[in-house]
Amino acid sequence: SPGSIEAYRSEIRRLEGEREALRVRRREEEAAFDARHAIRDQFPHDGGLPPAEVERRLANLRRVREERLKAQEEACERKIRALERELEERFG
Repeated sequence: SPGSIEAYRSEIRRLEGEREALRVRRREEEAAFDARHAIRDQFPHDGGLPPAEVERRLANLRRVREERLKAQEEACERKIRALERELEERFG
């Protein structure tokens, strides 16, 4: 039944998996941005955007993406804690 102990545990495991996937995505994003900086630094400036502006835009994009993933991860964590509390209240 949907209110069974196993249903709660199953949902908690699912959320823990989702949280871990978000952590992995965040690490991948960090690595991707680090690689972009390394690649960009290997080429001379071509007169388009000044290097400082490119750096600012990359840093801003990185911050936005990391904040979004962190917020999703924190939401998973809150759901897990709520389910664990509910499980304890219902089934001791």
